[in-house]
Amino acid sequence: MSYCQLNRLPIEIYYIIFSYLKPFEISYSFSNLNQFLNEILNGYDLKYSIDFYLISFKELYSLKQHIHPEHVIHLSMQDDEKSFKKIKYFLSKFNLKFFVNLRSIHISFHKKAFSDMIFPCLSSLPLNHLTKLSIHDYGTNNSLYELITYHGKSLRELSVLRASILNRNIFPKNLQKLKLYSADNFYLRTILQRLNQNSLIKLHIRFDEKPIIDKLFSSFQRHYQSLTYLFIDISQSKSIHFLVEKSPCNNKLAIHSPLVDRKIKKDSFV
Repeated sequence: MSYCQLNRLPIEIYYIIFSYLKPFEISYSFSNLNQFLNEILNGYDLKYSIDFYLISFKELYSLKQHIHPEHVIHLSMQDDEKSFKKIKYFLSKFNLKFFVNLRSIHISFHKKAFSDMIFPCLSSLPLNHLTKLSIHDYGTNNSLYELITYHGKSLRELSVLRASILNRNIFPKNLQKLKLYSADNFYLRTILQRLNQNSLIKLHIRFDEKPIIDKLFSSFQRHYQSLTYLFIDISQSKSIHFLVEKSPCNNKLAIHSPLVDRKIKKDSFV
């Protein structure tokens, strides 16, 4: 009878095995088997993205035993009944101040009870810590604006359901990617003017009403040198998908649209 001693396998073999597994599967299968494997796991770059809608309670209970908070980089939370219970359990077992590499959060909710539960916990994160934030709320909640303000200097990607929430005194000026799901010309122009010039790389906008095209393009004046992707969705109308291209020769911009027969040159932004 022959057998293999795990401690004799090279570390590189474990890294190859790990490359075929999900982070949860790695921690669940190899944690606390022996000191040698624990040291390998501590040296391996595990990165968890936890979606409370997809994760089961069984996985969540196991996760509590094996997870290292510093390995979590993303949380996705929403207030459906199934997710709510799992999020409540998770927050009762972990303090988010120890999630030092948590840089991305997605939040979607309808109920005030949900926001009352999660926002006090999110306030334990360090100041200017998040780089990516997606918030889909279906009501008015000042906690949303406070969260955006709290991480205003570090945020590089932001997605919000209501553009009006950004019309405040303190604004995240360093955004590179922005999604606005309910906007008009006024809010869009105000937001783009408040961003640092030529900081924006990708922009996705959903208008409730058809915008005035000339005014729309003039809103992009401050970002025509940096903008590489633009998607415009107009309610009850066809979407306009723009690809902004830079010529390597003259660095000029052109916007191609299936609804526009001509190329719109850089001058159209002015």
